[in-house]
Amino acid sequence: MSQKFELVIFTAGREDYANKMIDVIDPEKKFISHRLYRQHCSNFNGVCIKDFRKFGNRKIEDMIIIDNYIYSYGCNLNNGIPIKPYIEGSDDVELRYIADNLDGLKSFMDSAVFIDKVFALQNYYEHLLRI
Repeated sequence: MSQKFELVIFTAGREDYANKMIDVIDPEKKFISHRLYRQHCSNFNGVCIKDFRKFGNRKIEDMIIIDNYIYSYGCNLNNGIPIKPYIEGSDDVELRYIADNLDGLKSFMDSAVFIDKVFALQNYYEHLLRI
């Protein structure tokens, strides 16, 4: 994925803990270009929100967030793809599924439009609102 996209880890975790985990994933620091932590999140009633509007050096339509907590990207629902929490084991193929689908995203496309077309998440979000 790093050959096609700029990969950024944006976690609500503490920097010291997160760095240990990220270093396991990318020990040579070749694939992940930036790391953002709890201090980069916005706080809303005690909940850490990852708000793309804080990043003036990137266009929101070029950004995608993949997260297992929908509320964490509540300010950017159209740019988010929900994922089940990682469960150790070879049968966890969530990230592979998302990566395969993101392979169709072209550099000139609006990420939100692509996500809506490929993942059809608007129906999912509307369902959640009815619960």
